Amino acid sequence: MNSCTSHPVSLSDSQCVSFEFQSHSSTPGTPWDRVGEGEALFQREGSVLTLEEKGFWWEKDARDPVRHAFRKRVILERLDRNRVMVRKSSPDGGLLDLLTLERTEIGIWSSPRPHVCLQDVYRAEFSLDDSEVFTFRWWSEGPEKNYEILTRYLDAHLTRAWLES
Repeated sequence: MNSCTSHPVSLSDSQCVSFEFQSHSSTPGTPWDRVGEGEALFQREGSVLTLEEKGFWWEKDARDPVRHAFRKRVILERLDRNRVMVRKSSPDGGLLDLLTLERTEIGIWSSPRPHVCLQDVYRAEFSLDDSEVFTFRWWSEGPEKNYEILTRYLDAHLTRAWLES
């Protein structure tokens, strides 16, 4: 997986940005309240925007927070001007089609239908504000999961170019 340290400058088809996130779970038996940060490499190739994250998370209220490293890869593919397919790397190295997001009237892309996995459902949405902050929100609900993750990518101007192309 690429990291921002191997791509220190913004190019027309790639951009390295910092990100921060918060996540909260109220799943019985395994609740959590976490925060994290890291670097994200956005790479654009035609209608596809690949997002590779590398960072750390820790328990928000821990006295001595242990930092946990993580990596994540998400693929966003514009199907047309109003729809984006969200794919995520699977444990076997392949890609899993998760959700189709649709543009709303107020500029938010959201999942009109959830992704169902066994008894759990997943939803997502993203938006890009005027200061080029790209916000991505995930929810999962069901008997095994009940969480929300909110990630903010700072100065993600490549995302705007991808959305408007």
